[in-house]
Amino acid sequence: HTGNVARLAHFARHPSICAMSSSTCCTVPMRALWAALIMNTLFTSVQICGAVLAKSTAMMGDTSTMMLDSVTYAFNLFAEYRKTKSDPRSAAIIEIAASSFSVVVLG
Repeated sequence: HTGNVARLAHFARHPSICAMSSSTCCTVPMRALWAALIMNTLFTSVQICGAVLAKSTAMMGDTSTMMLDSVTYAFNLFAEYRKTKSDPRSAAIIEIAASSFSVVVLG
């Protein structure tokens, strides 16, 4: 797993070698969202294991909020991708919808 994380970090630092050749994969917001999604999901997975082993309901509660963070990152990543494929008006609507989703879920 460590090798995969190192490879992802390398791709994030070097957009010219991004696995997808289109420019939408390698924009700064997309790379940042991918990194946040991957790291948060990894940390959440580790915390789930710890919470189960410790039989801690408090840790499970914290883990559930971390899962919501991952869902929010994934939704915003989808919105960023759709934004690049849309006309300016639709892109603005997508951006507002993604921001609103984040506020509702995390608020």
